[in-house]
Amino acid sequence: GDVLPHDDRYVRTGEWLDVIDGFWKGSPYDHKSSLYEVRGGGLTAPLSNTRKPGIYFSGASEPALQVAARHADYYLMWLEPLEQMQATMTRLNRMAAEHGRTPGYGLRVDVFARETEEEAWAEARRLWDGFDPTAPKKANPMTSVGGGDSVGAQRQAALRNPEASRFEDYLIGPNLWSGLGVIRPGPTIGIFGSYQQVADRLVEYVDAGCGNFILAANPHLEEALRIGEEVLPRVRAALAQ
Repeated sequence: GDVLPHDDRYVRTGEWLDVIDGFWKGSPYDHKSSLYEVRGGGLTAPLSNTRKPGIYFSGASEPALQVAARHADYYLMWLEPLEQMQATMTRLNRMAAEHGRTPGYGLRVDVFARETEEEAWAEARRLWDGFDPTAPKKANPMTSVGGGDSVGAQRQAALRNPEASRFEDYLIGPNLWSGLGVIRPGPTIGIFGSYQQVADRLVEYVDAGCGNFILAANPHLEEALRIGEEVLPRVRAALAQ
């Protein structure tokens, strides 16, 4: 594993992205920083005429936001209550403006969409019933308070009541359940509801400024069909209005 301290990882990331940016602007390219040195580098034709790949970036700590402000074409977030996400986006917009940039925003979220809301919550309860609620903090150390050095994971953990023990304790908003981070690794909050309810929640985040979505679900094939056939047409119809 990579044992570089948290903040140093972002120093490395920022410098590496500086090098990538310089290389794509053509040759000759010279660069020297604390970690990298380039002499006479840079892409030559025909590569010098190609578009640089977009940078998708995530990280909630201050060092991460500083790098994102300089380099992120899309800043990716785990789902949080809308006002918290908007606060992050507003702050990053201010930081990026100092570099003459305006990043786009993306959201990665688990989606449980069914014909009815009752069916979606039944799926959540099925997952919960297969988990031992007496040992929630052992299930997912990366998203437990104090587990790892990821600020984003710590923020996800903070969305859960540390005294929670029942299924209902993890309901944090309309169609939002924060028990996912307890029963398996990954983001804490999932969207559970009917096809229309899930579409409505996604539209709220579009309206807040998210332009890219990573919609995760299991089993992949069946859930991809539900989302593609039932949820996304409703999202598009709402946005068209």
